[in-house]
Amino acid sequence: MKLRNVDETICALCTPPGKSSVAVIRVSGNKALDICQKIFTKELKKPRYFYFGKILKNQSLIDEALCVFFKGPSSFTGEDVVEFHVHGGPEIVKKTIELLLNQGATYADPGEFSYRAFINNKIDLVKAESISNIINSDSDTAFKNSILNFSGEINKKFNDIRELGISLLANIESRVDFPEDEVPEINKKEIIDQFAEIIDRLTFFVSSYKKGALIMNGVKVLILGPPNVGKSSLMNRIVLQDKSIVSDIPGTTRDVIHSEIVIKGIKFNFFDVAGIRDSNNPIEKQGIKKAMEKIDYSDIVLHVLDDDSCNNLERSDQRNLKIPRGKRILVLNKIDKLTKSQLSACNKQISEIFKDTKLVHVSAKENSNIDLLENALIERVVEFDDNDSEVLMTSNRQYALSQNAIKNFIEARNLFEQSFHLEIVVEEIRAGIDCIAQITGEISNEDIYDVLFSTFCIGK
Repeated sequence: MKLRNVDETICALCTPPGKSSVAVIRVSGNKALDICQKIFTKELKKPRYFYFGKILKNQSLIDEALCVFFKGPSSFTGEDVVEFHVHGGPEIVKKTIELLLNQGATYADPGEFSYRAFINNKIDLVKAESISNIINSDSDTAFKNSILNFSGEINKKFNDIRELGISLLANIESRVDFPEDEVPEINKKEIIDQFAEIIDRLTFFVSSYKKGALIMNGVKVLILGPPNVGKSSLMNRIVLQDKSIVSDIPGTTRDVIHSEIVIKGIKFNFFDVAGIRDSNNPIEKQGIKKAMEKIDYSDIVLHVLDDDSCNNLERSDQRNLKIPRGKRILVLNKIDKLTKSQLSACNKQISEIFKDTKLVHVSAKENSNIDLLENALIERVVEFDDNDSEVLMTSNRQYALSQNAIKNFIEARNLFEQSFHLEIVVEEIRAGIDCIAQITGEISNEDIYDVLFSTFCIGK
């Protein structure tokens, strides 16, 4: 998407489409007030004051509405902005927007209001990304992190690191620009310490990305195991709906069944797949292949077993499933059917083969210990990241640029330690600083802007 000329006045519905009690239509640009006054009966004399009036088309009533005017630059976009609060009927919204378009406005592209806020220095790129994340947050944890980032916490971290980089650059560049007898002799330890602080801060912040991305996008959990151990029943218990077909017939689940649920403020994406076993059925074999492919895609694997599969672990394919260390949580299902001695035997068998692997006992049928399994999932998410920062990086763009900045500063430090020409060291430092400046948008990259803002919904 190529964002249009900002001289145009744009309009769009900025509340969700469909029927509602109230819908808000936003107009932004240097002709916003003039265009809106042509269709609204009350004169918008005072900014930030709601006026009640009528929206008319050739003296015919479209709606009675509230209207408010925000004088630029004291508005979200930094331009003159007018908002109509109309009754939320789709036809009213449609007719009002048609009137605005007929008077000279153009329909806004996705993210165009936020883009104008950015170019008018009302928000930076980090804040713009936070707006998108706030809108798309579907868990309490994702929402809280997005709000924290929007408040400027993440931007402050980037700016602090950038200031450290500028200080380092000035320290070294003074030895390049001025004769040796006009500046003090370079303090090598001081320079190395400055490099270390910048690299450590960036690395610490980048280390939060994995957890941040999981919280924002959802933790992918694969439910895996042999046929008829109760994988589908377990998924239905966890997500509180009958998404997977439950049957005693082996091989019932052949395609990947997906369901989402928020557990203790964190979004989880569960995938129920075909039971893993040797099969000559071509359709079932394809389902098993899909299941195995999901192992690499998932963040956590719930490896489900029962008494029968425990007794056959030594000669079972379950033993040799290539699940990366740290992904697997073992789930012993159907404990309602086990005696104490049988349970003890299962525990022993599992612990001998899957050493140091989390094991949870459940009964999907009886809804027993499902809370313990949920706790194990939450604990595993916490384990993904030992970074104790309250602010989590969630943007892939920020992550990639931060990684590049780390590489630049490491290369600059290595060159400095090897006594390379300071001019080369300076260029690497500048490249690192530029990466950080691109994160906040201080250095222009219009291709990035087009991609970033096009992901926004219309009206933001």
